Amino acid sequence: MRLGLILFLSLPFGALFYMYFIVLLKTTKSYIITPDGIEVINLLTFQKTAISKKEILGFSTSEIPYKIGNFKEILIYLKNGDKIDLMQFAYFNFKKIEPALIDKRYDFLGYEPYIWKWVNSRVYKFDK
Repeated sequence: MRLGLILFLSLPFGALFYMYFIVLLKTTKSYIITPDGIEVINLLTFQKTAISKKEILGFSTSEIPYKIGNFKEILIYLKNGDKIDLMQFAYFNFKKIEPALIDKRYDFLGYEPYIWKWVNSRVYKFDK
């Protein structure tokens, strides 16, 4: 009986730890935007990955509502269905990202409202 209660009470903490770990992994990357593509640098492993401009469908802007306010987000859509989420609070130079994408002639897909799908996921407007 006690073991079941302990397991039941530990589920929310496990879920919170999982979501924190996923956010940590997503926000430990640096992006360099060039006319030919986007270079991704993982700050934990120091690995570099290049995404060719041919692989990028475009980008959109969005806002995520939190209790303390709304945070802006830029979503970069890849042609293979993957997405790169760039959150306002995760990058010091966030205000420079959208102008850099426009300057380098990446397709702006438009604004998309944030629609919750599940606890840690959302509905994406520009999915194929």
